[in-house]
Amino acid sequence: CHSLTGKSPLQPVDALANFQYYGWSELPSEVRDVFRSASPFELALVSLA
Repeated sequence: CHSLTGKSPLQPVDALANFQYYGWSELPSEVRDVFRSASPFELALVSLA
């Protein structure tokens, strides 16, 4: 129980998981544009790669 009340876990700064887009601003603009225009199916394929 003490381990749950101690420090909260830290996610890496460049993590793009769990809707916490810390690295979004670091992506090249071309890559951001492709992700914005991708369909949900295409995004699912990328996430499985």
